[in-house]
Amino acid sequence: MATSIEFSGGKALNVSNDNETVFEKLVAANGRPFLLERPGGEPVFVNPQAVAFWHENTETISPGRLDPR
Repeated sequence: MATSIEFSGGKALNVSNDNETVFEKLVAANGRPFLLERPGGEPVFVNPQAVAFWHENTETISPGRLDPR
C-alpha cells in the first residue's frame, strides 16, 4: 500500500513504498537522506530530519465518481 509522508513544513509526498518499508529505511538511514520511490517508479530522496509523520495513503472517492454515466 502506498504511503503519504508529511513534512514539518506542511508539505506532503506520496510514495509507492508501504509504511513498514518507510519506517525501516528511515531508521537505517541514521539521519541521512534515504531513497524511496514515487508512484510510477521515479526515485526520490527523503530528508529524515524534515519528516513529521507518515501514514497509509488512502484514496477517497467522491460519490459523483461512483456513477458510471
